[in-house]
Amino acid sequence: MSDARLSPAHRAWLSENLLRGSPAERLVGLLEAQAVPAEVARREADEILRSPDFAGARRVLQEGRRHTQLVGLLRAIAREGQPKFEIERRDRVEPDEFFDRYYATQTPVVLTEVARRFPAFGKWTPRFFAETYGDVEIEHVIGRASDPDYDRHTPGLSRRAPLRTYVEQVEAAGETNDLYFVANNHNLDRPGLQPLWDDLGAADGLLDPRRRTGCASLWIGPAGTVTPLHHDTCSVLFAQLHGRKRFQLASPLDTTLFDGAVAMYAAVDPEAPATYADRDVRFTTVDLDAGEILFIPVGWWHHVRALDVSISVSFSGLARPNFFDWYRPGNVT
Repeated sequence: MSDARLSPAHRAWLSENLLRGSPAERLVGLLEAQAVPAEVARREADEILRSPDFAGARRVLQEGRRHTQLVGLLRAIAREGQPKFEIERRDRVEPDEFFDRYYATQTPVVLTEVARRFPAFGKWTPRFFAETYGDVEIEHVIGRASDPDYDRHTPGLSRRAPLRTYVEQVEAAGETNDLYFVANNHNLDRPGLQPLWDDLGAADGLLDPRRRTGCASLWIGPAGTVTPLHHDTCSVLFAQLHGRKRFQLASPLDTTLFDGAVAMYAAVDPEAPATYADRDVRFTTVDLDAGEILFIPVGWWHHVRALDVSISVSFSGLARPNFFDWYRPGNVT
């Protein structure tokens, strides 16, 4: 009997529950009730508790528990102070105030007048793009309606076409999520569209004018396009320049959204309450009109639906550090 060992499944169960803080004698009793000899269970429990591997695992677990408590504290304070979260709307804000009040606290805000001073506002329409840049070859996505993971499969669904041809498709499409001109198509970095930068601004000093390539994305699509619930690894100023978009946002403190998440995409659809009925999560809806900018802090979950034919630009080249590529909780195993 002295050479008898627990099965791998029993040893894993014993290790896990010892890490969770269950008393060794209670666990030995439970194993004994499953016909495991008490002396075998007790000996292996002692081995596990004395193991340096167990000590290392316990330190990691303690660190995780501390972080969990910290998140719980921040969440409780946020909800106590603002039971129904509403996003502030400002006509404009000075850079120092923006970075202290919104960027540093990771608080979304809508800026209602800043983008109205961009030359693009009132100028950028689908017809403008077709007539001014119609011969420029761009990349767009088509076939989204038949792929449930369309956003993550953007590279495989992408096609090239003259911008004029794409605009004609958009104008004829009606309300659909089948075709879109998205961030991952990197169209604003194409040489033929570089003059578009003359129609954009530095957002009253919130953007670093030296940070262009790779730090902005152009979005053009019909009503009905949907970007599923996800978070980014940088903060974004999302400027709506034509048409309207509806955003549904949730705080990164709503940690139940990590359950079932794949990379940066949640397994939840804010438009389908049944997908999150058993989760403690609070969504806030923001309808963004043409000429408005939404600040989306890094880590904030957001789902986006175009309510009209829409043209937007998202900027990540803030006039402050804005690179948090390490923030990928959905990849934690």
